Amino acid sequence: MRAYRDREAPARSLVEYLNAAHPGEPVLFLASGQTAGLRAPAFVHSWHQYPFHSRALACRDGKDWARLAGELGILWVVGNVDGGYAAAEAEFLRDRAEAILTVGDLRLFAITR
Repeated sequence: MRAYRDREAPARSLVEYLNAAHPGEPVLFLASGQTAGLRAPAFVHSWHQYPFHSRALACRDGKDWARLAGELGILWVVGNVDGGYAAAEAEFLRDRAEAILTVGDLRLFAITR
């Protein structure tokens, strides 16, 4: 059953990990909007959270992303294993994040500085 969930709904396993190991710590979702069950602030880079999304769209480089993450207290990022990010997002993850855990096609990054 766990293998099926990890393959079909990997965000659920990442949310479970975050709730257990880092409860209440804010999370940025770049690759998935599957935030159900997360017991922490969730910021989804999607029109579903337009106020945040509009701020994210204004980020021109990794420094802008780092500034936004700092302002919101974001400590974790859920992203794609295979990348596919806009240039500013890719720069932010490369310069300011460390891959911690991979489940299915999603990867959890910790903000490092």
